[in-house]
Amino acid sequence: GEDTPLARPLIETSSERLHRQAETSMPSSSESITLTIPRGPLGVDVEPSGDGTGVLVAERRGGSAGTGSPLRVGDVITSVNGVQFAALPGGFRARVGLIRDTAGAARTLVVTRRVAVGGAPPPPPGR
Repeated sequence: GEDTPLARPLIETSSERLHRQAETSMPSSSESITLTIPRGPLGVDVEPSGDGTGVLVAERRGGSAGTGSPLRVGDVITSVNGVQFAALPGGFRARVGLIRDTAGAARTLVVTRRVAVGGAPPPPPGR
């Protein structure tokens, strides 16, 4: 017979199981937040968002840029200075280029942030 790949590994650590349960059992919603970012680097590493509408904040960098950034891991940047990423041709590379090109001055970002329903927002990373 042929081997078929499994959707999930057979062995799962307790932290992976807790993370998966938290993702599926905790009700959450998203809110759109407008942030004004000072000139300079954002202090985060980004990757394409799963739904293709923006740029996902994957992790915060060390140093003053990362610790001073109002961006949180999991935020999805959807526009910079009024330019909607969903309407920007060129995909992820063009979006990152726009973020870099606007680093010389303060800029306005719109981000989608997941928030837990019925509870306080999650604490910032690293606390």
